[in-house]
Amino acid sequence: MCSTEEEKVAFVNWVNKALEKDPDCSHLLPMDPASNQLFTAMGDGILLCKMINLSVPDTIDERTINKRTINKKLTPFTIQENLNLALNSASAIGCHVVNIGAEDLKEGRQHLVLGLLWQVIKIGLFADIEITRNEEGRAARLLLMSGQPGMVDTTDAFVGRIRTRP
Repeated sequence: MCSTEEEKVAFVNWVNKALEKDPDCSHLLPMDPASNQLFTAMGDGILLCKMINLSVPDTIDERTINKRTINKKLTPFTIQENLNLALNSASAIGCHVVNIGAEDLKEGRQHLVLGLLWQVIKIGLFADIEITRNEEGRAARLLLMSGQPGMVDTTDAFVGRIRTRP
């Protein structure tokens, strides 16, 4: 399995677990990790807005997200609004969104979607880090930020803990 495929599977599993009880995402979840649903699910902007709010709570006022209802589908205009809201909010929380546009997300361009999702997830994980010893925590953060695989055990990252390997 290539690294892009591994990233996709990890992100799909993370999104499925994190947003499983969100009624606004019920039309998208659960996603099959073996499919390309992750890329098409980004097309209306709702999922990305929800993920941004998971990473940095209250970044986006929920009332500003255009949502689907039983009697109401999203229009191309409301989809564009959601995607622009998501991109502006991603930038506001520290994501680099240079050369990523609403159309890229709507079309599900894999490398751009994966890159943006990784940034959103990483920002959320760093916000939740529970540092027990200053020296160990600083070392773990520096290693994670450098992107050196195998140097940090992030098995507890989803519950907000980072442990360095001995």
